[in-house]
Amino acid sequence: MIHAGYEALFDRHPDARETLLLGGSFGDDYPVLKKEIRALGPEAAARYVRQGRPAKVRVVERADLPEAVTADLLVVPDEEIMRDVVVRYKLESGRTVVWERTFLRWD
Repeated sequence: MIHAGYEALFDRHPDARETLLLGGSFGDDYPVLKKEIRALGPEAAARYVRQGRPAKVRVVERADLPEAVTADLLVVPDEEIMRDVVVRYKLESGRTVVWERTFLRWD
């Protein structure tokens, strides 16, 4: 779901080359992602994020995530699900991970 916290995160990193959004397959591991009925679908959220941003924006699914993350620096919202995703998919391997505090939801 797109929250004001994400908007602020994007605004703090205007030099980002790419923004990756979690696709629908992540709902299998994180049911809360499916449960939010007010949320935009991943592709609709990507269209919103693309507006006025120079960075490439794409939706990635579970099977594609490890290969999709290619940068030496990975900026990630500091929240429970994203911490788990980074560990589960070993995204910290070979790169620097920066955790950005944003108020996105109550954990």
